[in-house]
Amino acid sequence: YCVVAVESAGRQTPIAFLERVKEEFSKKYAGGKADNAAAKSLNKEFGSKLKEQMQYCVDHPEEINKLTKVKAQVTEVKGVMMENIEKVKHLHPYHFPSSVARKLCKYIVFFFLWVG
Repeated sequence: YCVVAVESAGRQTPIAFLERVKEEFSKKYAGGKADNAAAKSLNKEFGSKLKEQMQYCVDHPEEINKLTKVKAQVTEVKGVMMENIEKVKHLHPYHFPSSVARKLCKYIVFFFLWVG
């Protein structure tokens, strides 16, 4: 996936557009349908989706900005959690009971499944 934009568009809108297109394309053509498609054969079927996604990103920049900020915060939280997991792994077993460790791992796995 690739996107090219004028400098005045900034970075958030083009990247958000690219992410939205990638997500929609992956959902629609999961299972290898696009792998066997001839060149330009999906233009008629998917070309209008490109236009819709771009129009949405241009018309709703405030939502794009909010989404970008939330994604950045989630990434930051993931990083902190991973650091904390590494620290916990190095604790002596007597300082960190296994029952607590199992519960912690359960919640961490749930968080990563929820966040993606």
